[in-house]
Amino acid sequence: MEHFSDILLNEGIVARDSSMVKLYSDALSIAPTDANILIVGASGTGKDCLAKFIHRHSPRAGAPFIHINCSAIPAELFESEFFGYESGAFTGSSASGRQGLIAQAAGGTLFLDEIGELDLDQEHSMRSIGSTEYTSVNIRIIAATNRSLPGMIKAGQFRLDLYYRLNVVSFDIPPLSRRRQDIRALIEYLSLRFGQVYGC
Repeated sequence: MEHFSDILLNEGIVARDSSMVKLYSDALSIAPTDANILIVGASGTGKDCLAKFIHRHSPRAGAPFIHINCSAIPAELFESEFFGYESGAFTGSSASGRQGLIAQAAGGTLFLDEIGELDLDQEHSMRSIGSTEYTSVNIRIIAATNRSLPGMIKAGQFRLDLYYRLNVVSFDIPPLSRRRQDIRALIEYLSLRFGQVYGC
């Protein structure tokens, strides 16, 4: 376990607490598969860090990792941002069209951060605005949220079928308050890092 913590540290990941070491060990085991993954954790617990780790250790490592902050996309721009559009699809559109974020992730990983903020109809095919043809897209989806999706489902705020499509494998990142061994390790790591940067 200590040896694996050192390996993680070489990747810039501080994980000394047994819960985090096990979490990253499990993530390393699932990384070579194409299973969709749901990462749950409070803001600041490192959901994006875990998603990038999984991508780096997957067969898709040489392909794009597209990080989408779902809470930052206005509803009216959802279709054009995710699926792109063809030339002349609507007034004001680019004459050359635009490739969507899903197409940009082809062959790689699409990371949907804060998925609880967006009701996305996740499929492995897409159709650009203005096009009549569906195109299959080879992507792996990793979604993350700091919200209770089961609670949102009960309240009618999130689709049950989408939840099951995303939640093939799930990781629950505990808050730092429950990872006491990581607190000291983080202080030492950050002190050393900033000491090197600022020469102190």
